[in-house]
Amino acid sequence: MAPQMESRYNSSSEASVSEEGDYGERAMSRPTHSPAKHPITEETPRDMLGELRRNIAADIGKFREEISSVSARLQNTELNAAAQDTRLGTVEQQLLALQKVQREHQESMAVLEDKRRWKNIKVRGLPDAVETDELPHLFRRMFSTLFTARQAKGMSLDSWYRISRQQTGITEGGRM
Repeated sequence: MAPQMESRYNSSSEASVSEEGDYGERAMSRPTHSPAKHPITEETPRDMLGELRRNIAADIGKFREEISSVSARLQNTELNAAAQDTRLGTVEQQLLALQKVQREHQESMAVLEDKRRWKNIKVRGLPDAVETDELPHLFRRMFSTLFTARQAKGMSLDSWYRISRQQTGITEGGRM
């Protein structure tokens, strides 16, 4: 029985024969390979180790290049962030200055509005029949009657509005 099994498997098989003549399960499940396909010599492990070292060295070199690239990009990003921070500080200072100017202008506008209102001409005693859209014509006729052309040269009628009728008993006078 042993000669038949040897014909199926190569003589360099790992199959072991026990004292009873049975082959182990390991030997039955895996056929052997001829030594000519994968010759194992002392040079092969050394060559493999050298190739492995070269591959690792190349990978380490690529990794170092990537680290250098990332480091350069990080430094560039840090410089950009610092520049943006400086610009932001400048813009904030400009904004504060502009807000101050805006407040000053608003105060000046309020003062000018008050002065303009104070200088308004108040006309009393207009009949209720006069419509608001007829007021400019009425005022122009009144001005031409009151002032000569030379006196009215610098005057203009900017706006007009009708104030509700005053209650009786109020004697505060306005200007005409």
